[in-house]
Formats: sequence, C-alpha cells, structure tokens
Amino acid sequence: MTIYKNKDIEVNVNERTVEIGNINVNFYTEDNGTASIRIKIKNQQGIPINFNNTDMLPRLDLYAADESVFTNEPVDIILPEQGLIHYKVSKNVIRHEGKMECKLFLENETDSVHVANFYFVIKDSGVKGLIDKEVKIPFIEDTIQKLISENVDVIFGADFKDQVINNLIEYANSKPALFKSEVNVKDSGRIPLPLNEGIIDNKQTYNDITHYRLIEIGNTKQVIVYGNVKNLADGTTVHIANLPSNVAPTKTIRLPGGTDLTTREMITAQVLLTGKVTLIKQNVFKPEYPVEFYFSYYI
Repeated sequence: MTIYKNKDIEVNVNERTVEIGNINVNFYTEDNGTASIRIKIKNQQGIPINFNNTDMLPRLDLYAADESVFTNEPVDIILPEQGLIHYKVSKNVIRHEGKMECKLFLENETDSVHVANFYFVIKDSGVKGLIDKEVKIPFIEDTIQKLISENVDVIFGADFKDQVINNLIEYANSKPALFKSEVNVKDSGRIPLPLNEGIIDNKQTYNDITHYRLIEIGNTKQVIVYGNVKNLADGTTVHIANLPSNVAPTKTIRLPGGTDLTTREMITAQVLLTGKVTLIKQNVFKPEYPVEFYFSYYI
C-alpha cells in the first residue's frame, strides 16, 4: 500500500484577494508519486462548490523557483458535491527544489475565474544532481509561437512577420494549382484593437498600435494579435481588450503570448469564446513596465 504525504487546504472564490500564501508543507525531491494536495473550493458564501451543478473545471498552473513552468497540471475532482479536488504532485514537478508557486483557476469554454495563488516548498533529498529548467506546455505549437514571439524581430527585423504573411498570400494566389483547387485568399490588414480604459500603447518605443489581423486561405482562418502596451494595473491577471465576435476563438485558448520587456518574464495570453483577451503573469504587472505580446490561433 502506498503511503502519501498529503496537505489539505480550503480556498474561497471572492472579490477581495486570491492570495493564500504559504500552505505550510514541505515536500522532498524523492517524494516521487507520493506528495499530494487536496483542495476544497468554496463560493463567496463559504458553501462548497458543487461540480455536478457547474460546467467550470479546475485548472492548476505551477511556477518553480528555477523558472520552470508547468501549465494545466492533472487535477482530479474526487468529491464533486463537496468541491473537493486532488492534485498529486507530478514526477516532473517534484524534481525541482525550492518554492513552487501555484495558480488555481476555474474555467469553461467561455469564462474563467482566478480562485487562488498559493505556494509550497520542495526540499532537496540530496540523492540526485542538479535538475535543468523545464517548461511543460500542453501543445508544442504554443511553445513555437512563444519562441517566435520573443525572438523573431531581433533575428529578422521588425517587418519580418508581415513579410512572411504577405509572401504566403502572394504565393498562394500565384500557385493555385498546388492546392488542387482555386484558392481564395483574403487579408484584413491591421485592424486597431481598442484597449481597456487606462491601458495605452507603448508608442514611445515601438511606433505601432495594438491590432489584430484576419488571414483567410480557403476555409482556413488565422487570427493574429499584436500589441506593445503599458500602464497595466497591478495584479497577475489583466483584462486588456475584447476581440470582435467574428474573430473570437471557437474554444478558450491559453498560450505563451509575450514578454515583460523589463523583467523578461514570460506572459501567457488567454482568449475566451467571447473575445475577452487577458494577459497572465507569475508576478504582478507594473504600470511602468511595458509588455509586448504576439500570438495567433485558428478559427
């Protein structure tokens, strides 16, 4: 019979704060498959959330002290009517010594709510050597988009992205036979995306405004979103804009989408079915720190 090290905590969905802080548990790097956390989630009235009566599901993202990132870790709903979920610390996570920051969300295809931030500590068992930094993203395509987003301007120049898109469109129009049928290609061009109140474009550094672009090649539609903004409100999650319904994704997407240009910290972009665009960061955004984001998805 397996012996587990388990920690029980309670969290409440409320409008005041998501900060829980230290949950006072120390796991060790050799607690392989035996470290776990049970979380009871309650609503604002202190009543356990009944997962049988909602389509929102838990999502847990982890950020290690060595900057390793583990998104959408497996979480089990063990007592749905009592709002009780269980996270068994994965083998990839337990190897990373130090403070482990955790962000818990509830989400469905159209909405999400940030429930809690908390952390625990993983101590070195002294058995194995140093572990390399890891970034575990559910989809390889997301990682590629992040790398392109952060480095393409430096490597190829500021106009590279637009040149690639334009070249693709010209090539598709000039070689329809290669697609075995006539190809209808449309490009909306850059369409300004209004920012939420208080957020401004960082045009002092980059002479561009936040925009989106819709590329249609046959039945395939790609939405590209770009911005370089500042004056983001303090917090780890900031709602920055709303995309029109005709370019909103067909399901909630969350992917690496940008960088804090001051701290160089990775930023995650989330777009809901409603078109709501949110930026998420491990540490709080600072109004004076500009943020650049560039991501795309298909609809």
